Amino acid sequence: MGKVASTPRVKKANRRKLRRRLLSRGEKVVLLFLFCALVWLAAGRAYQVIVAGLVRTYTVETGILERKLSVDQALIFREEQVVLAPWRGRVRLLMQEGERAPAGAVVVELISEGVDQVKKLELTAPRAGLVSFHSDGLETVFRPDLVDTLQLEKINYSAESRMISDGETVERGERVFKIVNNLRPFFLSLTLDTDDLDSLPRTGGSLGIRVKGQEQLYPGKVVNIISRGVVGQVILSVDRGDALLRDRYLDLDLILESKRGLQIPSRAIVYRENRAGVYKATAKGFRWVPVELLFQEGEAIIVEGLYRGDRIAINPEAIERRN
Repeated sequence: MGKVASTPRVKKANRRKLRRRLLSRGEKVVLLFLFCALVWLAAGRAYQVIVAGLVRTYTVETGILERKLSVDQALIFREEQVVLAPWRGRVRLLMQEGERAPAGAVVVELISEGVDQVKKLELTAPRAGLVSFHSDGLETVFRPDLVDTLQLEKINYSAESRMISDGETVERGERVFKIVNNLRPFFLSLTLDTDDLDSLPRTGGSLGIRVKGQEQLYPGKVVNIISRGVVGQVILSVDRGDALLRDRYLDLDLILESKRGLQIPSRAIVYRENRAGVYKATAKGFRWVPVELLFQEGEAIIVEGLYRGDRIAINPEAIERRN
């Protein structure tokens, strides 16, 4: 039997079948592509979730870093004048600790109660200055005019600290209060190893002075550095030391340099092609951004190139292991 001749209707049907097969293949390719894309996106999202779970972050904030030198038992020299009790009696304090008294102002009333009479005497400020009821008996030894010449190692001195309270009874000749001249600088004498002397400013240079355990920072200046073999005696002046009226010996932090700015942990820094940077959290994950290192002290760094509130990775190795 011969072949059946193709009619136009048959040819048209065959073309439709071919188009269906081609369309079906195209749909499969498209669907396969979409499936792969979804898998890729899901894997990327899963990767971000995994990385985000492993990465520890730090929120950038403004801070102050200080380079400092700790000093124990610094000796303070003040211009101070002590007022003694002329007789035995009970004291009534008329001024507060640290209050400024004009010359001649009544600071204490001394009351002596006898059998037949009560005697009262007003003890006045011998000069203008700050009132302090703390004394140690060394006020005439550690005077500012002796700070350069006093050979401290040859002096056998012991401070006899005393604080007078309201209503307390004092004996004749006892220290009642002192007046400190705060219009002249106080001086500090401290001993340092020669290795530490190089970190100080030169004579005439400025630095900050803070008593350990306190927040107030006093402006200071290097007055003199005296070499004494393996150690050196350093003389500092302190302006506006109104709160330094009580103690003779002070444990200090000398603030040699300070910087305020955006502070981050040093472990967050990652170098790329000799440029410093950090991994910063973004909507699309962590991205390396360059920063400028301005000041480092210990494990903290002041930088530029970030903003307050930015979140950065502080264990960047968790990110780099997956890159």
